[in-house]
Amino acid sequence: MRAGRLKNKIELQQPTATKSNLGQDVLGFATAATVWGAIEPLTGKEIVERDVSIAEISGKVIIRYYSGITSKWRLKFGSIYYEIKSILNKRMENKELTLLIKEIPAGSV
Repeated sequence: MRAGRLKNKIELQQPTATKSNLGQDVLGFATAATVWGAIEPLTGKEIVERDVSIAEISGKVIIRYYSGITSKWRLKFGSIYYEIKSILNKRMENKELTLLIKEIPAGSV
């Protein structure tokens, strides 16, 4: 993999659980690592529900291999968050990962 194509600084965030003041579990995310990757949009569509328009954007991100990442994690690029739909380990060589992603709408983060 050529380093020159990995131009986007991406945060890999893993799920965390903390306790609220009332002792309830609160689920959140914490940055596990910041890596360089290549983000490529794949599809975009607009969904209209109850007169509300919602954009749905999916894509892929290529990063160097990172051990332990799962589809429960999410990505952050700038101010945009993405859920990880699938993780592909090219030829099972543990050199690079292709993450298939879907943008999380701003009000859902």
